[in-house]
Amino acid sequence: MVLFTIIAFLDIKFVITIYNLCTIGPASDNEKILKQFINGRIDVFRLNLSHNSVSYHINLINKIRKFYPAERQKPAILADLPGPKFRIGKINGDKLDIITGKEYGLGESLDIPVEYDIIKQLSANYPILLSDGKVKLKIIKRINHGFIVKAMNSYTLLSKQSISQVGLSYRGKYPTDEDVELIKSMLKSKIDIFG
Repeated sequence: MVLFTIIAFLDIKFVITIYNLCTIGPASDNEKILKQFINGRIDVFRLNLSHNSVSYHINLINKIRKFYPAERQKPAILADLPGPKFRIGKINGDKLDIITGKEYGLGESLDIPVEYDIIKQLSANYPILLSDGKVKLKIIKRINHGFIVKAMNSYTLLSKQSISQVGLSYRGKYPTDEDVELIKSMLKSKIDIFG
């Protein structure tokens, strides 16, 4: 659960309006916690569409609307789209225990499988981050269609987790096909805001 306060500056007079926003997910999607948020005057409920199924989120939207008191203004529901993400490929055995200080191959058909289109964009000047920054790798040397990298920390890496680096840019179409399908599904549930 993450709580945010959004401050919006409206018109030239700088009238300040404050909105309380919380992210709802598996740790906070039960009736008791939702009612606590509602009683706590949450204005915006954020759903992270990067995780869980469409049916899970639709069910959550229905719960939020069901528990909100009729006499109060209904909260806004923000559907946060996953957007484009670079991902590593399928790891042999679906997981790899990354050990601090150990070296690994990063590239097509190596320890950490990564498509060549991503490999060509990577730079030895910056660390490579995997699994939303949970793994930090330092490039040691370039090899044919990849790199030898050194782990800066330990972590159990799973197949299809994210890869990022400063300067890595997405050259595909946006919104992604997945985003378009999520938008269609969320519009049927009368979502208020997309992010």
